[in-house]
Amino acid sequence: MTGQSLYSLMADAAQKERILLEHEGDLDAPEVQAILEVVDIQVPAKIDGYKFQIDRFRAMAEYLATQEKAIAAMKKRMQGAADRLEDNLMRVMDMHGTDILEGLQYDARIKLNPESVEVDDESKIPPEFFTITMKRDLSKAAVKDALKSGKQIEGARLVRRRKIELKPTTRKVGPA
Repeated sequence: MTGQSLYSLMADAAQKERILLEHEGDLDAPEVQAILEVVDIQVPAKIDGYKFQIDRFRAMAEYLATQEKAIAAMKKRMQGAADRLEDNLMRVMDMHGTDILEGLQYDARIKLNPESVEVDDESKIPPEFFTITMKRDLSKAAVKDALKSGKQIEGARLVRRRKIELKPTTRKVGPA
């Protein structure tokens, strides 16, 4: 490289990264063109700068990919914890035989989801309920319509699942 200090190189790289990221990698933006412009006299320095920047972006992408996996695992754990908390609320409501629990700021209500098809044994369902594609796909919408119209279909039934709905209370909270 040229005789630049490490601090100068890092500051220059950070400035280029900032410009590239601000323009979301749009290489046609004038500001980006200015930092990428290669003039014959600058070629050796630009090649070194390109290599440095490419390595930094690859390293950052690899780091972000690792973080993405960690965040996905954390997201899955948090969703599981939220599901368990909702299950606990539902169990308490079932124990007390109520569909509503009043909190200070939120009320918990048991709400029925729309009917959905639960398939016990796909092999028992008649062929007319399958769509024709490269593979055999069950059309749950067709099964649902048939079940709703009263047709009995071995291997499937309509079910309604319950879920917890938490909404702000409509009661006045605090001193009256």
